Amino acid sequence: MKNSKKLIIFYLLIILTLFSLLFTWKNCKSDNLVNVILETKIEKNNDILLKVDNNFFTFKQFNNVINQTISKDFSSLELLIKENYKKEIKSIVVFNDTKMYYFNDFSDFIQEKEKLCDGNICQNYYKYKFQDEIIIPQKTKTHTFLNSLVEFNKLFYPFYILLFLTIFYGYKLKLNKLILPILILFLGIILRLNTITSYGPWLDECYSILISQKHQSFLNLFNDPGNPPFYYLILKITQYFTESIVIFRFISVIFSISAGIILYLFLNKKCGLKMANIFAFLYAINIPIIYYSQEIRCYSFLILLTVLILVYVFKLIENSSIKNWIIYGILTIISVNTHYYQILFAFSNFIFLAYYFIKNKKKNDLIWLFGINLTAMLSFLPYYILTAHNKALLDINFNLQLQPITPNLIKKHLYFIFGGFFSFAWSILFLFKNPENKKLFSYSIWSIFCIISTGIMLSITIRPIMAEKYVLFL
Repeated sequence: MKNSKKLIIFYLLIILTLFSLLFTWKNCKSDNLVNVILETKIEKNNDILLKVDNNFFTFKQFNNVINQTISKDFSSLELLIKENYKKEIKSIVVFNDTKMYYFNDFSDFIQEKEKLCDGNICQNYYKYKFQDEIIIPQKTKTHTFLNSLVEFNKLFYPFYILLFLTIFYGYKLKLNKLILPILILFLGIILRLNTITSYGPWLDECYSILISQKHQSFLNLFNDPGNPPFYYLILKITQYFTESIVIFRFISVIFSISAGIILYLFLNKKCGLKMANIFAFLYAINIPIIYYSQEIRCYSFLILLTVLILVYVFKLIENSSIKNWIIYGILTIISVNTHYYQILFAFSNFIFLAYYFIKNKKKNDLIWLFGINLTAMLSFLPYYILTAHNKALLDINFNLQLQPITPNLIKKHLYFIFGGFFSFAWSILFLFKNPENKKLFSYSIWSIFCIISTGIMLSITIRPIMAEKYVLFL
């Protein structure tokens, strides 16, 4: 009876903590940013200008889009396009805080002419003014709320105090097995939500949003030679419900947090609570994973896919049921259609599982393994035929920013994956201290070795394909 009363008090503290958070949300206000993006290419900086009140700004070019961000108050916003500018402008997008406005032409704009002179040189421009309702500041609460939460703003003091009391009371009730993972989870969430609304979409993010717009045809998802279409499909579906960049980023945060939770549960079962808690903490504070966790790109989604595939690799080793094979197959198909490096991951899993099934004389599982990997490669074929072959494999100008292979580049990637030399040494010690987890450790080392080695060989024989963010999932 006494314990039940204590539990009721614990749950009441949780409810009060949540109410405190909601009350703080109600009292938050926010500033906003405006980001202007055009789907086109410029040859000179002054081909297209952005006029903000009486100030002029040039655009930054990235692939097939140009953009400019304004982070100060203004009363008028206009596009100036050179009279002799011949390139096609496929779309105009404006992000005002969390709202997005899309135009596929200039029919909604009032067109005027303006002459700009620099000394004796003058240029004629067509001027297009954005409507006032588009540039009115969108005062949302999201920005201040999330940033203040992680910056220990005084608005949140009641929440922090209640949270501390809840944790302390839970510890006194000996609920620490539950309290510690919840604390680590909360830390991971806070670190991943920090500054999520304090900056506009950068060029890679702009490209992701533009290529997946609901106004575009489904085949447009296949137009990026750098990335297969599945993540863009997720974004496209999302855009039917919302056009908020915060939601787009929040989806990546959910992927990042979900991956940590799933891997925590997996390690708790395989290695015990202590090892799972150590992992969870290291994952929560992992700087590269935090850095990419809210980006409107596929990297957090790749981490989630990798974790799920890892779980099902070991499920197949323990119980190669039809259900496990089907789920593993679906995950593999999704992954190879999300990023090129997931093809290397599928290959490393194929070799690992094939070795295990051959060693244990499991012929039926070998047939399943061959069938699923063949199906995954066939599913990648449409994208390869439509885009990857001509625009990526055969195009010598594709991904020129990637560095050629050098010993220093290889070392840099390995340090990025392992977190430096000492972290790598600690991993080796883990093998000797925990021989019962040898299979899990061997799988991890094999996956890293196989994918890095394959990446090096492809970089030497075809073209450079190595970048740190591509191996973030390792």
